Amino acid sequence: MDNAQEISDDDLLYRRFYHKSCRRDGRLTLATYTLPKSSIPDPEISVDLERLTTSEETLAKAPGGFGLGVLSAGDVRRLGFTVRYQPLPDNNAHCIIEGVKTEEDCDRLAEVTRVHTPPRG
Repeated sequence: MDNAQEISDDDLLYRRFYHKSCRRDGRLTLATYTLPKSSIPDPEISVDLERLTTSEETLAKAPGGFGLGVLSAGDVRRLGFTVRYQPLPDNNAHCIIEGVKTEEDCDRLAEVTRVHTPPRG
């Protein structure tokens, strides 16, 4: 999977989110990109590279109550953040978004993320 290290702007990224991160109007809150149970921005946001996995596989790694968002690597970069391929032993599709430092950064990422799969339950 050498080409996986080259993430293009057209590549899509999956991000799991807890049901409380989804507003009634279907938009996501900044909590989608913070550390669990806090308002602290996640410095290494875990995402999956869509072309190396499926939405079902990404969601299966989370307990019930989670949904799945999707955003493009290009949108992440246009906001000034980095997308880096970082496979894990049990997840070849794993990448991280780096450079997020403020709640405003988290909110900007949430604005470019669309709900792919609503939360279960």
